[in-house]
Amino acid sequence: MSKNPIKNGNIHWRPQNNFLVYQEYDNYFSLENFSEAERILEEKIGLKIIDARSLTHHSIKNYEYFDAGDVDLWHLKPSKILNYKLEGKLPNPKKMYNDELINIVQKAYAGDIELYQEKIGSETLMY
Repeated sequence: MSKNPIKNGNIHWRPQNNFLVYQEYDNYFSLENFSEAERILEEKIGLKIIDARSLTHHSIKNYEYFDAGDVDLWHLKPSKILNYKLEGKLPNPKKMYNDELINIVQKAYAGDIELYQEKIGSETLMY
C-alpha cells in the first residue's frame, strides 16, 4: 500500500487529505468521537446521521478483542482474521503492527497523520 498505484487505486486506502476540497473546514471529526460529529452536524445544519455500520458489518463494536500476550499478530492472513470475525473475535489492532509496518504506515500516510494531529490531536492515534 505504500506504492502510489496501489495506495491511490482504492478509495479506502487513498490518503484522506486527497479528498480535501477547501483549505479549511468549520469542523474536523474523528470516528473515535462519532457521536460528537452526529450531534454537531444535527445542531449546525439539521443533518440527521443514520449510522449504518451495524447494517454493513463495518463496525468492530460487537466483537471481542483477543490479545496474544507478547505475540504480534501482524503476520495473520486475511482469511484467518475473517475466521476469527465469524467467531465474534478480532485481534487487538495494536498487535497487528510490527515496527516495520508502523514505519511504512507513518511514511505512506504522513500527510493524513499530520492533518489528524493538527485538527484532532494525538490522543486517539494508535502509534
